[in-house]
Amino acid sequence: MEYFDFLKNMKGVELDSQQRSAASFDMGNALVLSTAGSGKTTVTIVRAGRLLYEKKCGGKILTITFSKMAA
Repeated sequence: MEYFDFLKNMKGVELDSQQRSAASFDMGNALVLSTAGSGKTTVTIVRAGRLLYEKKCGGKILTITFSKMAA
């Protein structure tokens, strides 16, 4: 089962085409920038989950998020 189908069927999570494109990127590091409420955290978590699900990362993933509120 493809990871995005798994998310939709088991977790009820669906991504739009731009989010899916960002979550599908696997050519190295990724930087996700967008406006508030656009799904950046969801894309980041889905990408990490997909890399683990497809065994493409060797189990080594670092995700960092930052907001102005945290500053």
